[in-house]
Amino acid sequence: MKIVYDQEVDVPRIIFGASQVQESDEDKPGLILDYDGYGESPSLKRSLARISRGLRNHR
Repeated sequence: MKIVYDQEVDVPRIIFGASQVQESDEDKPGLILDYDGYGESPSLKRSLARISRGLRNHR
C-alpha cells in the first residue's frame, strides 16, 4: 500500500496494488474509487477541496 498526495488538485490517493486504472467512479461525494479491468479497486482518492468547502459552510 502506498499513499501519495497530488497538490495540484488537493487529493490524497491510497494505492493498494499495481493494477492499471480503467475507470473511476465517485461512490460518495468526494470519494473516488478507481477500478481495473477486473472490477477490482487498486486505489481510491478523497477530494479535500470538497471537505474544505463543507467546513467553511458550517461555520
